[in-house]
Formats: sequence, structure tokens, C-alpha cells
Amino acid sequence: MCEDFHYDEVCGMLGPKKAIGTTDVLAMLAPVKARKAVVLSSAYFFGSPYVSSMHYDVSKMTRLENEYVANQVAEAPQRLVGFFSVDPLQPSAVDEVNFWIHDGRLKGLKLHLANSRVRLTNPQHVQQLVKVIHAAASAHLPIVIHLRASDIFGAREAGIFIRDVLPSAGDSVVQIAHCGGWGGTDQAQAVVLQVFADHIKADDPSTRHVLFDLSAVVTPETTPEQAARLVAQMRQIGLHRFLLGSDFNASTPAYTDSITRAKLPLTNAEWRLIAGNIEPWVR
Repeated sequence: MCEDFHYDEVCGMLGPKKAIGTTDVLAMLAPVKARKAVVLSSAYFFGSPYVSSMHYDVSKMTRLENEYVANQVAEAPQRLVGFFSVDPLQPSAVDEVNFWIHDGRLKGLKLHLANSRVRLTNPQHVQQLVKVIHAAASAHLPIVIHLRASDIFGAREAGIFIRDVLPSAGDSVVQIAHCGGWGGTDQAQAVVLQVFADHIKADDPSTRHVLFDLSAVVTPETTPEQAARLVAQMRQIGLHRFLLGSDFNASTPAYTDSITRAKLPLTNAEWRLIAGNIEPWVR
């Protein structure tokens, strides 16, 4: 992140925070012996309604943030892969996607529906989201999506996404952040993940290229019952679809790895499988 402030979608501005660069990311990879990592831009931040009072030039600041990520990952091209991001509801979103398709330095798209305050029950929001995803998919870019967008988010919203949005991704891989939640293993996260599980079990074509990451899913508050429920859903979906990850810089990869391994009742063989899952774009 290149902005001067750290932003939390619930609490708002939290004050000055040091910019994160290549050196910081590589230092966090060492303890978990990670060979490569994907770095996700936070450029979507500048279009967020939560910071509209700051009157950003959204198009300009989005480009600058994405450029910062491109420049940082270029310092370690054998270790880091960068994704650009946009607020999908901004008028400049599709143009920004097309810019990076032609530029080529960043290899995928990150969307954060909560920060962008996307409402999947709003047909206009769905239409704009489809346009942005279709633009990325036209170049076969992978897409990481923080799906859960509000406190009131469950089976209805997940169903709309799968039915009305996901087909626009075509053959592009779509990685659902936080296993469908926004961190933690609460009831809403479980409901959303089960909707995906049901569609995957039914071999819904739109879900054939869907992956899930475990970033920030398991927390100190995760109960044994919640952990067991999550593992049951993971097995139902297929462990080959799950990826390790972290919400760095809020949490380090080492911490995320440690707490996830400690709390999820998976066998050693299952852990080896998950640890060996690598996104196609970093192989």
C-alpha cells in the first residue's frame, strides 16, 4: 500500500501507517519458507464510499496505487506476483482493467466488495460488477474477490453472485477470499461457503474454476465446533480448492499458518495436500 493512512472498513481511518514494500513482504515469507507470493493491490480503497469525504481523484489515485504495486513486485520478479485492483462501481474501473491487461506487469485483479460497498441485491451494482469481471476475464486474468459485503450477507447474496456474476468470469480462476466471509468463522461465512459447496457438488459449470483462501478465516475466537464445520465443508468442496494465505500486514503468514494448523482438525496428509496447493499464476 502506498497511501499515507491505513484504512479499516469498519472503523474508518486508523491513522498514519508506514508504506509496505518489497523488503517487508519478503521478510514475512522467510519464516514460512514460502518461495513465492501474490501481492494484492489496495487501490480499490480510493473509490470507497467510506472515504468519499476525502475527495480523492479516484482514477488518478487508483492508478498510482496499482503502479506502486507493479514497481514493488518488479524488484523481486522471481518471488512476487502482483494483482491490481479497482472499485468496480467507479466509472473508471473498466478502463483501469484494460490498462493493466495491455501493460502486463500485474497478473490479476483484486476486488473488495465490502470496501466498495457493492450490494448484490442491487441490479445496477451487479451489472457493473459483471462488466469489470468480464473485462478481466477477456484476457484470462485470475480474479480474487472479497465477496461478503455487509453484515446482512448470506445464501441469497451468494446465490446471486454464483448465478448472475460468476458466469462472466468464463474460464478465469476466481479465488474467493476468506472462504466467503470477511475474516472469522461466523454463521454468515459458513452459510456462504455451503452455498458454494452445494453448487460445486451439483457440478454447476460456473463454479468449476472457483478456489477459496484461508486468509484470516481461523482466529482465536474460532471454536472447535466452528473449526469442525469448516473442515467438513472443505472436504465436501474438495481440499484441492483451498489455498493458504494471510491478511498481511494485519497478520503475518507465519501467524496465520500456525493458528490454522493448530485449530483445524485435518490429518497430516490433508495438510500436505493443502500446503501443496499453488495458484496457477505463481507456478
